[in-house]
Amino acid sequence: MKRNRIYQAMGGFLGAAMLLGMPSCTDDHYDIKTDGLPCATNTIWQNIEARQDLDSLAMILKRVRVYTREDDPNKQKMTYSEYLSKPQTVTFWAPVNGSYNAKHYLDQLDAIDELRKTSPEEANKQEYILGQQFAQNHLARFNYESNKAEQEIRLLNGKICVYSPLDSLFNGVKMTEGYFPSTNGVLHLLKGQSPFAYNIFDYMAANANIFENVYGTLSDPAIDKKEFDENLSIPGGLNEDGEMVYVDSIYRTTNELLNESGAQIKNEDSLYVAVIPTDAAWQQAVEKVGKLFKYDKSYKYEYKNGNFTQTYPLDADSLSDYNLKKRLITSMYFTPSIFPGDFSRDDIDGILNHVYNADSLISTNFVTYYNPTPGKKNPLFNCEPVKASNGIIFPLTSYDLDPSYSFVGTSRIDMYSSYNVGYVKNSENGLGTSIELTDGTWNDTLVDVSILGDQKQYRYFHTNKEMTIEIPLRNLYSTSYRIKAIIVPNRAHPDNVWLDKDYKEVLQDTKFRAELWSQGKRIETTGTSDKQLIHVSDDSAKVYTIFESAEIPQCFVGLPNSITDCYPILKIICHAGKQKQPAGVSGRKGIGIAKIIVEPVRPKDE
Repeated sequence: MKRNRIYQAMGGFLGAAMLLGMPSCTDDHYDIKTDGLPCATNTIWQNIEARQDLDSLAMILKRVRVYTREDDPNKQKMTYSEYLSKPQTVTFWAPVNGSYNAKHYLDQLDAIDELRKTSPEEANKQEYILGQQFAQNHLARFNYESNKAEQEIRLLNGKICVYSPLDSLFNGVKMTEGYFPSTNGVLHLLKGQSPFAYNIFDYMAANANIFENVYGTLSDPAIDKKEFDENLSIPGGLNEDGEMVYVDSIYRTTNELLNESGAQIKNEDSLYVAVIPTDAAWQQAVEKVGKLFKYDKSYKYEYKNGNFTQTYPLDADSLSDYNLKKRLITSMYFTPSIFPGDFSRDDIDGILNHVYNADSLISTNFVTYYNPTPGKKNPLFNCEPVKASNGIIFPLTSYDLDPSYSFVGTSRIDMYSSYNVGYVKNSENGLGTSIELTDGTWNDTLVDVSILGDQKQYRYFHTNKEMTIEIPLRNLYSTSYRIKAIIVPNRAHPDNVWLDKDYKEVLQDTKFRAELWSQGKRIETTGTSDKQLIHVSDDSAKVYTIFESAEIPQCFVGLPNSITDCYPILKIICHAGKQKQPAGVSGRKGIGIAKIIVEPVRPKDE
């Protein structure tokens, strides 16, 4: 992909800006080179006014005021024509008449003047945007004429573009021959308008008609909040009512969802890959991902001694809508800074190749997206990319990735920790005993526990009765899960070996069954007959599939903070009471559990 390639935006346009780094500090200032042209006697603005082929531009610059920021409290009265008259050093690339649609901007200014009569704040915002996208998109601080090689320039609006004097190109637009030294910088003439490079957030705003769901949510004042910062504002004096009047009022803009996403998509110096559903794709995403957020109208919580002791009523529909939107919008950004390898800002081909073919990608809020077709293109990226000033955008027209490959992750519950034991009925050692097998506490010649890895840890429960071990399954969505357990043979530890009267080992027939409970109801069981019981190997630690596909009927993710200890319960029921020992044989009866694995059931598994 060439660096100057331009992608056409959907429902609007996107000028291609180079994904480049910041300019070098050595570009800060140069003496003006006239190349034989007369010495500077006029300001840039005087040179613009003197040219008939720039009279349309002059009409625009006279009417657009300079804002230092969108919420500039000073309601600036200085226009860009006045700015270009100031003693300073800037460079201005001016599009000549007929090379761009000047009437479009003059009409916009008329509309802004009319809007200011009824909504001055919105009018100021529109004027700020016009200044950012037009005037400042042709303007840069300092003089760049001593360097004739291709160079990177930071425009006044913060965008990065390429200036190539030898090729007579500025931001991909052809310049006329020669330039005009001025007392406050240099004026160039362009045969077209400098294309504005939207950042990711700007791109959504410019195409709000097709991103109504995403941008409409992100820009909602309840989410995108502007708050007065008293500490940074400059106080003046008290008014007649005794209230402080500030000379310079500073406002901070915070966006709850962008902050939670970890993606600063308004920042020009950032680099992201954004997968943004258009409204058509949003509806598909809601249908697919919405199934994960099915809430009950009330939840039992505060699990103690095998029972949930409290009940909390919910507005299920409202919570489902909020968490669904939040999950989709905060999880659609990826940063190349954590991709394997070293990708530069302009290595678009390399970045695209990685996102298309990686086995998995981790979003900025740590959601792992798996490629359901390893070795082939990930169906998440099913549209043409659009290049933004701070990354790459995929404006999805369809949502083709099943959520079991993204939002529904795998949990590996470590039973070595007592935190993961909710309650044990008929245990002779309470919540079990943590065991770590070492050279002195492991019958390594009898039992293979390599599946446990380097840390050979598990929890052992023993009893002479039917024992029920209740294990919380935290943070599950309303979807199907495969539930497994890694069980360690009792004889792995010398203390739990069965011996006869001659001290010879006797093998054990450890067996168990399981039940899955949610909100006081049993939703799955393995059965109680001997054939349905799960028999544990005496020779090695193994993974046992307890439930191939268990449907959790309600969502336990994103519940209100006041709902504590609320989750489905996996019950491991050990039939130690029915486990008979031959005459003269001694030893504990029980079961060793290393991990419980809860993983999503995916379409190809069904």
